[in-house]
Amino acid sequence: MESRLILRNRKFYLAVVVDAPEPNQYDPVGALGIDLGIVNLAGDSDGTGYKGKDVDETMHRMDRIKAKLQACGSKSAKQHLKRLSGHEARYRRNMNHTISKRLVVA
Repeated sequence: MESRLILRNRKFYLAVVVDAPEPNQYDPVGALGIDLGIVNLAGDSDGTGYKGKDVDETMHRMDRIKAKLQACGSKSAKQHLKRLSGHEARYRRNMNHTISKRLVVA
């Protein structure tokens, strides 16, 4: 340990240098490979697959609803479309988050 007493502008400062040991490097036990795709949203090297069937079904349902509302064109249909805006992106983001959490815990 090393220290210095410094006087600057009529104020005293104490500068202390402490040697701390460096933490040990983390050695990973194993590795997990991830394959991202369209049909299977993710698959890991352990053989677990996460299918995109639920996402596809939900997206097709949302597309049908949006097409029907756009064809109608009424004021309430436009309000409904505004409420639905961003729904698909939030749903996909949530599904990706859920799958990534499952992969990290596994």
